[in-house]
Formats: sequence, C-alpha cells, structure tokens
Amino acid sequence: MTGQYTGQSMIKLIAGSNTSVITVHRDAPPPQFKNITINGNKSNQTGTSYGVYFPDTTAQAYYTYAGWLEDCFILDCRSDGLFIGSNRGAGRYKNVWIQYCGTTTSDSGMNIRSYDQQLDNVNVGPNAGFGFYIGAATQIQMKDCVSFMNEVGMTVSSDAGLIQVSNSVFDDNNKEGTIVLRGTGAGDYGGRVFVGCSWRRNSASATNTYSDIKIDSCQRTSIISPQFTGSESSGHVAKYNVEFSSSTQKPYVHVTSIMSENASGNSYGTALTNDFTSLMLAGTRDAYIGKTNGIQSLSAVINDTERLRVTATGTFVNAKFYPPKDDGTLQSSVELYAGGGAPNNANGADGALMDYRDWE
Repeated sequence: MTGQYTGQSMIKLIAGSNTSVITVHRDAPPPQFKNITINGNKSNQTGTSYGVYFPDTTAQAYYTYAGWLEDCFILDCRSDGLFIGSNRGAGRYKNVWIQYCGTTTSDSGMNIRSYDQQLDNVNVGPNAGFGFYIGAATQIQMKDCVSFMNEVGMTVSSDAGLIQVSNSVFDDNNKEGTIVLRGTGAGDYGGRVFVGCSWRRNSASATNTYSDIKIDSCQRTSIISPQFTGSESSGHVAKYNVEFSSSTQKPYVHVTSIMSENASGNSYGTALTNDFTSLMLAGTRDAYIGKTNGIQSLSAVINDTERLRVTATGTFVNAKFYPPKDDGTLQSSVELYAGGGAPNNANGADGALMDYRDWE
C-alpha cells in the first residue's frame, strides 16, 4: 500500500470503531506500507486500538513475517502505535514517526515481541508510556533512532535477547532514558549493546530522580562511546548517567569516550554510575564517579581523562594516579607531578595508596 505523500495520504480510524487501524493476520511475505499517515483517532475510541497491529502467531515451518514500513507517520492511537507480536520475523521500518500514542504509561510507541527486526530512523515521541518496548524479542537492530518526551525512552525487558542500538538518541523523557532488565535465561539471557548513543535531558518530570540509563541486575550490557548531556537551567538533571539497582549482580562497565556536560559545555555534575565490579573509562572529557555506602569491590581503570571527580560516602576510595609530566610525556613510574614540574610527594611516597573520602 503506497500513498502519494505522507502528509496527504491518510488512513483515519472511524469514531467508535474500537479496533486497530490496520491489522495484519496473514503469515505470508510481509505487507509493505509507504508514504502513509495512520491516524488512530484515539479520543473517539474506548477499546484496545493499535495503529498497525501484527498479532501473535504460532511458529511455522516456514518464515512468518512482520511488515515493512517506510516514510510513514503513526499518530494518535489509543494503545500502542506499532505492535509486533511473537513469531513475526523480518520486520523492516525506515523513516517512521510514531507520536501521541497511548493513554497509560504501560502503552508504547513501538512494542516489539518478535525476532529479526531492523529499525532505521524510527522516531517515537511524545507518547504516553514507553517510546520503545522490547519484550520477548531478539536479533533487534536499531540505528539512527530517536525516543523523546515519552514516560520512559526505551525498556529492554527480562525476556529480551540480543539487542544492538547505534547512533540513537534518548532525549527529554519524563523518567529514564533507557531501562535494561536482566534476562531470565541461563546466566544472563542475551547481550545488550549501545554504540555511539546520546542521552540528553532525561528525568524531565523530576530532576535528580531518574537516571539516563538504569540497568537492573544485567551484567551483559555494553555502553560504547556514549554522550550524556543535562540542562541545569531547565532542571533536567539525571540522577546518574548509568544506575545499577541490584547489589548482588554487579556489572562490568566499559565506557569509552564519554562526554558529560550541560548545554553550555560545562559538566553538570551527575555521577557516571553508582555501583560496579569493574569500571573502565577511556577518552573522557568529564567523569564523576559516585560511590555509596555498602558497595564493595570497586576497581577502576581510567585512561586519557581530562577531568575526573570521585566521591565516597561512608567508605574510603583507594586510588593510584599516574598523570603525565608537564611536557605531556607519560610516566612509567608512579611519581606525581605538580605544576612546577618537580615530583610532588606531599600526599605520600611514590606509588602509595591515597585514602580520601572526597578527592579530585
């Protein structure tokens, strides 16, 4: 089904229909929708009503398909804007906007519950609940996507498997930008990878309350080359850049090329993370590490960092610094150099562990 222009070719649900605008039952090769606006007319519906609905289906001996959507708008749906049910593979979505969908915080802009889904420039928001919700799904690839002004930008459920998200933005969401839950499979079901993504101005409903990323007990999450940006002037400051909510499943965190700043380019002081077994930082512009009571086994490797601040409450932080000399050359020993160029051992002998509750 191809429209002439996205803004002019519209399918709008009749008032009182109380059904989905488009429901795809067929298990044959995927239907294609292009250059179409799909309007759910939610104020005139009372029942469950999706924009585009691919219901759950049983696994077949042959491939069971979802759909292909390109250059489409999905607007004003009472329930999820786009629902991909179980056993619906080979879904392709490019240049799709999903806005003003849902009536409760459990609704989603896009709800994915199947395997083999590719999203390219899918924009979700503002919506009442989740921007993206990844349910019992795996082999999900997302690139150049945006989730903005939703209740939560994206949730990866405990039933989800392999997820890769690249060059995407989670912006101005009321609560968390991204929530990742631990998988229910052996060890930890699947892996979740975020590459080159940005988290900006989240915790919009209550500053310093929700985090850019919240990871609950999941040890298989990689965050590569992220950027975190807050806004002090508008009160959009996240609780943590990366928050871990479990004291028993501490993750190994590898974060590279982090940038943490406000709109004016100054660090806004949100701690990078609150709990981890091992932390590796490299290529950072600003990094704040917060360590709270009762957290043990903190181990950090920090390279090529312009500015670092570590705070500890109720416990000591043990640290060993190896800064460069004044001429920029790296040290192979453990001498500490001050501005005058001479070794500065005022805080202890070379290589000694320095114990401080608040140091930078």
